Amino acid sequence: MRSTFLLASLGVISLAGCKSDYNVVTRTPGELELEVTSPEYGEFMGEEQVVVTGWASPSWATVMVEGEVVEVDEDGNFEVALDVGGPYNVVEVEASFGGTDLRERIPVFSGHHPSETWPGAATGRILPAGFDRLGEALGTVIDDLGWEESIEAVLPAYESDYINLYPVGVSHDPTAVVMESTEDGLDTGLFMENVGLEYDAEITAFGYTDTIYVGFEEIYFGATMVPELTSDGLIVLNATDPVLDLGDADIQILFLDGWLVEWITDAVLDWIIEPITDLLLGVVLDQLGTIELGGPFAFEFDMMGTPLSAALSDLFTDEDGMGLGLGIGIGEDASMDPPDIPTPDTDTPGADEAHASFALHEGLFQILIEDALIGMLAQEMQLGSPYGDIIGVGITGLPGGDEAPSGDGWCLAIDPGTAYVVRMQEGIEPIAVAYMPDFRLDVGVMDGSDCEDWLSTSLALEMGIVIENGAELGFDLQIGEGAVLDYGASEYDEDEVVEALSEWFGGLAPTLLSLLGGGLDLDLNSLLGGFGGDSELGGLLGDLYIDIVDSARLENEDGTWTEGLYAVSMKLWD
Repeated sequence: MRSTFLLASLGVISLAGCKSDYNVVTRTPGELELEVTSPEYGEFMGEEQVVVTGWASPSWATVMVEGEVVEVDEDGNFEVALDVGGPYNVVEVEASFGGTDLRERIPVFSGHHPSETWPGAATGRILPAGFDRLGEALGTVIDDLGWEESIEAVLPAYESDYINLYPVGVSHDPTAVVMESTEDGLDTGLFMENVGLEYDAEITAFGYTDTIYVGFEEIYFGATMVPELTSDGLIVLNATDPVLDLGDADIQILFLDGWLVEWITDAVLDWIIEPITDLLLGVVLDQLGTIELGGPFAFEFDMMGTPLSAALSDLFTDEDGMGLGLGIGIGEDASMDPPDIPTPDTDTPGADEAHASFALHEGLFQILIEDALIGMLAQEMQLGSPYGDIIGVGITGLPGGDEAPSGDGWCLAIDPGTAYVVRMQEGIEPIAVAYMPDFRLDVGVMDGSDCEDWLSTSLALEMGIVIENGAELGFDLQIGEGAVLDYGASEYDEDEVVEALSEWFGGLAPTLLSLLGGGLDLDLNSLLGGFGGDSELGGLLGDLYIDIVDSARLENEDGTWTEGLYAVSMKLWD
């Protein structure tokens, strides 16, 4: 056994990944030799089978691939084709001769590395429920613009030798906005409820003044707001086909009655109400005829150590909502070309309750895992009491663990390896799984400052990424299979050791991770939320609060699929 644990230092791992050469070739002095020439360690097989090739010496050695004896030619060469049979497979090749056994474990993956299918973009759609929320926010924004002052400034006054009418105030309930997306734009309706216009009336012939209220139960403004993404990246909404409906006016005069009331009412109808439609329409168009929502909408941010850039590159409407295109750059500028991937629609699972749905690629999760997890997991630790006692209970409880020598504590070496991939899933429990099929876990006994090897293993770790409380990423650890590479126990059953070790490590992992940096809990709202700002769009959207409700594979119009692309439906406001 080796005297100390050796763990290769992991540097920054790029989206493109890298391949390690350990486990690929084994040459053991003596009569028995084994070399596996394919597949490569951590290879992505696409849709192809795994072709296992290699040679053994002597040529009459027994060679097994995946537990099945394979034919070896007179030169010691062998070849066999296997299905990956899932997201990954750990190809086991064994050779035996003269009481000597050699073993190779080569992890491979189905499909392609996320960097190969990465589209460099994302799409999204504001869904009907999102427009309901935007309508509420837009009504508040409109009221904050000071409609009362704008309307009062254009209200007509009337002066004659007999009567003068002067506007003095405007009142109304909060403005309600209804928005519906169509092929032509956003059909937008503004409803001002219980609008009251207050006038002072002076009857000069009698030297008398009174107060007049002109009330409208509802004033409706409708238009098709056509979104435009300008050449310099600004978002503009242009109103087309505007209409204004005042409804019936209710005129109230506080003190006068009789023929004077009729006289004043006629004056109000002729000189106030009749021209007010055109005047108010002018105010509305002045305020809302063209709404500049700001821009250009290009962002740069750091995603757990990886620089990302995003830029709005496309904008359109149809019956399913308002579609968005985003160029995304990983360590480079985002593309401004319209994305060549589909946009989620109202048929997307979860769309009926979501505010928006976005087409996201699993490459983003690959970055998240690489930057937030892999480097943190690669550790060497020497543990005395009390954490060493926790390690000791688990190790001595394994089959054969009672043979472990006593020492001054325990040492633990963790290496997640370089063969790993993240695959998104249907639903959010989990929304993605990180597969690490050669996760090395080694345990030793401390002798003073030295670490004496006791147990060395390779485990196929499957880390499910689950959504908790809307946008918190939780992690569910499971071990699919594994192998005991070296063990100080004299007799043991490998399958029993791996099963017991899997249960023990799954329970121990949260404690270990808390020691390594506070655990694995990540909140997307702390990473991606809080957009807004001082622009009109920022005031309209407010602070985003992400709540993911579903995820589903997003196919192209022709039924094909961009590997790794999923529609993730979410609420955007708390």
